[in-house]
Amino acid sequence: MDVLAARRFEVVDDSAVRAADVCVFQPSEAANGDWICRLQLRGFWDTDDQPHAYWGVDAWQALIHAMKIAPTVIAGTAEFTGGRLRFLGETLTPANLCDVMQIGYPSMETR
Repeated sequence: MDVLAARRFEVVDDSAVRAADVCVFQPSEAANGDWICRLQLRGFWDTDDQPHAYWGVDAWQALIHAMKIAPTVIAGTAEFTGGRLRFLGETLTPANLCDVMQIGYPSMETR
């Protein structure tokens, strides 16, 4: 499994800062013809560090499912609920987590 994309966070524990990553893996086709995209949290304290699979009818849908569930998975971590998770120096809260993790709306390219 190859990591397609990852986002690095900072976790503040007492006076130390450590890294925690959210990784999305390259979608792969399952034996039944569906597609799987795996999401993994690395370096979070109360997680099992095992990739969890999200399914779709094709690679696109499986990837979107994994990306959309990521904020919910992050919100369940002890680091987030304890107010110790940061991204680019900003503490993550329920108010800003989805903004930090959203897929977003790209601007239209003009030619």
